[in-house]
Amino acid sequence: MPVAVFLLFAAPFVGLSALLLPRSFIFVPLVLAAVLTWGGLLLVYRSLLTPLRRLTTSARAAGDAPLNVQGACPLLREALTALQEREHHRQEDFARMLHEKEENFQEAVEWHEKYSVAITGQRMVRATLDKVADKLKSLAARLPQEAVPEEDAHTRACRVFVTEALENARGELEYCANYLDQMNVFLGETPTAGEKAETDEQDFFQWSESYTTGVPVIDGQHKLLLSYINKLARNVSQGSDPALLLEILDALAGYAFTHFNTEEIFFAASGYTEAGKHIRKHREFRQTVAEFREALDEGRAHIDINLLEFLKVWLIEHIQGMDTGYAPYVRKRMDEHA
Repeated sequence: MPVAVFLLFAAPFVGLSALLLPRSFIFVPLVLAAVLTWGGLLLVYRSLLTPLRRLTTSARAAGDAPLNVQGACPLLREALTALQEREHHRQEDFARMLHEKEENFQEAVEWHEKYSVAITGQRMVRATLDKVADKLKSLAARLPQEAVPEEDAHTRACRVFVTEALENARGELEYCANYLDQMNVFLGETPTAGEKAETDEQDFFQWSESYTTGVPVIDGQHKLLLSYINKLARNVSQGSDPALLLEILDALAGYAFTHFNTEEIFFAASGYTEAGKHIRKHREFRQTVAEFREALDEGRAHIDINLLEFLKVWLIEHIQGMDTGYAPYVRKRMDEHA
């Protein structure tokens, strides 16, 4: 490039030198000036326009492939390198934001299910508090009317104390019930099916009312397992990093084991007659997960659509084939303590 600039700069002065020469020699500086101009333009073309044309052709043909800047002039190479670095950083930022969005979405789903379980539990507690408060109110109203013959002062004092204690307990229970009502108003109701329709349509695995067992805690955990499967499916379809897929799979398996522990607590408390068979199924799944995890580490297995289908079928069979069997025992136990 400096040689081209020098030739183009010198050409006019060489041409003007013809004015100082005899008429018979005028053509010499003119021809020389033309040669210098042509040479300078040729060098400019070779150093700038040709590489630019190559880059344009490469950009049109390569699509998303990296541009070949080896033949470009230093100025263009520097500019294109800066652009490529900027694009790389932009893609990294986009991937990070996508990951954060996925994490926030998963947390929202988990909190929604936990909140649903909590609200259901609060309603059960509210109903129990109402029943206890009514019984205490009835008992407290009945005590002063039940006169005992020849009642001494000590007995009367005890009766008054018990009556006041029952009234205080009833007042505390009513306060707790009102507090639960206020919390429900503050937190709002759980999202309806219509409000979740937009996200559900995008899910690999959608919840169905046929999966409901009638035990709020178990249904909430089933929905969380389903949300983990959907999170894994979204990342598989997006071609996420294998390390991230493995992290999600481990979280899913860990929560499944927590769910098994919860179920086994219910087995022991409800007198479920098929508890032994159900627990063996839990152990088989744990063993399957351990074997698959080992195969992943050795490169003999992959996290793909086949795994997603397996998890989907497993959860459906787990709910409809096993959990619906012990749900009546748990509901009966809950009714007995209501």
